[in-house]
Amino acid sequence: MNRAMRRKQVRDQMHEWVRMGKQEQVQRLVRNGITQKDLDETYDKGQADGFKQGTDKTLKTVYAGVVLELLEIGYSNELAINFLRNLDNRLITSIDAGEDIEEVFEKTGVMLMLKEDFDRVREVES
Repeated sequence: MNRAMRRKQVRDQMHEWVRMGKQEQVQRLVRNGITQKDLDETYDKGQADGFKQGTDKTLKTVYAGVVLELLEIGYSNELAINFLRNLDNRLITSIDAGEDIEEVFEKTGVMLMLKEDFDRVREVES
């Protein structure tokens, strides 16, 4: 079998794997000596790693955006940095995002609709 034929065989096997249902994929892996515990541990690790990578990038972007907007509207560097430190402290010590979102609504009448694509910050008229 030449190189082109081996590559085609690998591609065909990959396409077959993708077309399989999840349960069939799990059965094949278990048949080859991989335990359900191995699959669960790998899944949990992948989910945690993905969340960490996504969260880190998102938080960096949000922090940078907040500082730039504060400087844009006339805050001094010192005030912007103090604000960012206070925000960071609130995020670290916050127990429940739902409670924070509800508190924002109660104090300002602003609804944070973060699952929406557009118009995610809405002021509710009373």
